[in-house]
Amino acid sequence: MAYFTIAFIILYGFGLFYWNKKQTGRLKPGISKTIKTIHYIGIAICLVLGFLYVSYGIGLRGLWTTRIISIITLFIGIFFSFFTDKTVLNKLEKWYFKLFSFLPVAAAAVLFIPLLGAVLVFSFLGRLFMPVAEIYYEDDILRVQSTFQTILIGNRTEAFEKHFFYEKQLESPDYWGKEVDSISVSYHADTTKISTHGLDEYDGSDENGIMLYSIRKSDSIRNFMK
Repeated sequence: MAYFTIAFIILYGFGLFYWNKKQTGRLKPGISKTIKTIHYIGIAICLVLGFLYVSYGIGLRGLWTTRIISIITLFIGIFFSFFTDKTVLNKLEKWYFKLFSFLPVAAAAVLFIPLLGAVLVFSFLGRLFMPVAEIYYEDDILRVQSTFQTILIGNRTEAFEKHFFYEKQLESPDYWGKEVDSISVSYHADTTKISTHGLDEYDGSDENGIMLYSIRKSDSIRNFMK
């Protein structure tokens, strides 16, 4: 792993330097400006979504919607200096995209931190590209899934309430995804009951290994069920 990381850092750094010096065929200024604007909009969206998710558990609806925006924004930032016309950038922007282009080198360098480096890098990649191990239940109102956390922690069971264009993470049951066989959901007047099967080792589960977990419905769910 160490030799591969060193080789990647050297090859990527040399390739980036050589490309910037020798490459003459670049995208036209108008296209470059458009790509730059898309990147800045993506950064703004990611910051807002990050704040909403951390503070209120709210994100765009769908497993991949937010991730696609994040991936596009990330790739534009990394490869902007490779293909676009730099005349559309001011001095500060040139430094911004130059630092962004070295992000893969920085990520590779983090791998040299014993244990922690691999945990940080591969956990980030896992959260970005492999967000869900299994979806236990999904309908127009709710999705219950096994969500990847980190390479040390593994998967965690989480529930999300769906709205028109966003979804909200609900207070989730406190168990690991790998310990769940299946999940069933039933809707009642004031609560949504999630029955989790396969939790033989948990206090509170019945003789069949089933634990009943209830969450209060929001007004949106109650109105939908009327």
